[in-house]
Amino acid sequence: MRLFLITFVGLFFLQTVVPAQDAKVSPDVSERSAVSTGGLQFFSDTGVFRGPESGLMRLEVFLLVDAKQFALVPEDGVLKAQYDLTLRVVSEDHKTVKSDSWTRNLKLPNTANAQEGQAPHRDRVWLDLPPGKYHLVVEVDDMFGDKSGMCQSWVLVDDLEQDTLLFSDLIFASELKPTEGAGRFVRYNLNVVPNITRRYLVDKSIPLYYEIYNLVLGDDPNRNSFVLEYSLTDSVGMAIKKYPAKRYRTAGASAVQTMDLSTADVKPGIYWVQVAAFDRAGKRGGKQRRRVVLASLKEPTPEMSEQDAAQLRYYKDVRYVAKPQEVKQYERLPQSAQMNFLRQFWKAQDPTPGTPVNERLIQHLQRMHYVETNFSRTNTSEAIDTDRGRVHITYGPPDDIDRNASSAGDKASEVWHYGRNQFIFRDSNGLGVYRLVHSTYPGEVYNPEWQQQTY
Repeated sequence: MRLFLITFVGLFFLQTVVPAQDAKVSPDVSERSAVSTGGLQFFSDTGVFRGPESGLMRLEVFLLVDAKQFALVPEDGVLKAQYDLTLRVVSEDHKTVKSDSWTRNLKLPNTANAQEGQAPHRDRVWLDLPPGKYHLVVEVDDMFGDKSGMCQSWVLVDDLEQDTLLFSDLIFASELKPTEGAGRFVRYNLNVVPNITRRYLVDKSIPLYYEIYNLVLGDDPNRNSFVLEYSLTDSVGMAIKKYPAKRYRTAGASAVQTMDLSTADVKPGIYWVQVAAFDRAGKRGGKQRRRVVLASLKEPTPEMSEQDAAQLRYYKDVRYVAKPQEVKQYERLPQSAQMNFLRQFWKAQDPTPGTPVNERLIQHLQRMHYVETNFSRTNTSEAIDTDRGRVHITYGPPDDIDRNASSAGDKASEVWHYGRNQFIFRDSNGLGVYRLVHSTYPGEVYNPEWQQQTY
């Protein structure tokens, strides 16, 4: 498996897109590590933490590069390399907000050129920024050679000073252990070496580091604690694997948390690690999650898991959400322009455009998944195309359902209640596929004599 040749397919659901190559385009924040372009190949990833100054958050940038790509110069019995690392942060209105550069020196054994394999080198730098969405440009230049590379991505720097329970980004680690020394990856007496590709082998644990902010210390010491619950989910947030909840004593307003998550019995694929917290004294909760890839040495990890492939289909299917003229407009577009249309369409549906999660899109994906999983299909139609599928996707799950089994001379039926409105479905063929025969909802089939008709 050649680590530095890994590429990822860009999916667009959950406001997730491939990092832009042009700063004039403002796509949504990516949920994967970035891969460089140019002659020097490397990966970069980010983590956002509360900053040391009021009003500023700390954007940390992690770098992974095969050091053997650099021009190596022999000196004093070792091979030396030198590179310049430059960060440039650009606002959505195309103005440079902040930039900085660092020069790094590397030393490799003088046998490195003759050895097989790679020499992975990791780096960590940071900038303090006000909250916002930024275009991040990471450049690496080989000072002894002529290679250079560039990573571009969009990053959301959350406001971690709001008065609610908040999380830093989740940091997946390749090494996570206590230390008393100093170092580039040391934080709070822990050596946290990031796994920048966010890729792990199945059946191996996922070491996790993050910080929680705004915990409450109340007068009752028995309530000064918080509960954490971890899960491994698909892209919509449906749990694939849940872990037992654990309770921790609150020692201050912030807490540093680590965890090793088992991946036993989980298939290779693309998942999200989710952490849910409840502060007992503050009586409030919160969630944080991040994308991870589980791979196998026996079989290749799909660039797109089955769950993600399904979500992409759901993302594209807007016929029950969009207006008829919008559907026609979408269908007339060339394939190259359809994704941009969908991105703009779903952005317009977002009830909270200032947050990284589009709740309306998640709701749509969950409804589509439920229909496909729970409703029957016909010989010619998918479950999503049936009447029950359309109503569930359009209006959501009903408040209540009355189910009437078939009897002599009658067909099985279901009555879905939405407040004062009803949708009545009949299983005309006895095959479990229910057709809408009557509804009191405006604009739907209205046939109060449905019981007197045969279908």
